[in-house]
Amino acid sequence: MTAPPLVFEDVLLEGTRTTAVSLTVPPCRAIAVVGEVATGLDRLGPIALGLDLPEGGRALLFGEQVTTMARQAALAFRRQAGYVPEGDGLLQNLSLADNVALPLQFGSPLSSREVWGRVRVILGAFRLADVGGPSPRQRQVPRRGGGRGRLRSPRRVPDAPP
Repeated sequence: MTAPPLVFEDVLLEGTRTTAVSLTVPPCRAIAVVGEVATGLDRLGPIALGLDLPEGGRALLFGEQVTTMARQAALAFRRQAGYVPEGDGLLQNLSLADNVALPLQFGSPLSSREVWGRVRVILGAFRLADVGGPSPRQRQVPRRGGGRGRLRSPRRVPDAPP
């Protein structure tokens, strides 16, 4: 049996009060963790990738505890996971299309032609094909209809099957 992509086991997060988190993300599923401000929930992504340590408990990414890996092994292992940090996670000097293409160019065996074909499909699926050109800082994004979060979403799925 394959390990779930992400498991948090009694992960203690320090905020204005201590929060304990236990959850399992099943394969091919996305979840949203919502909570009060200053509970430490924004640390879950970095903890899962071994970039931050919880005060207690453990996080498993594809069945592995990244925090116990050697540095080079952890770097290679992290390439299997997509993560967009708090904020919009877009590189401001790149176009949206370039932001979506970036993990495919460095983390997949796809040819350049395949990468850009995948980028077009992803932007089209999010109805963003018309905004792939200008960089995020140049793009005027309306508040209604998703705003910058809508621009961020395609960056999360480049490794998804076409």
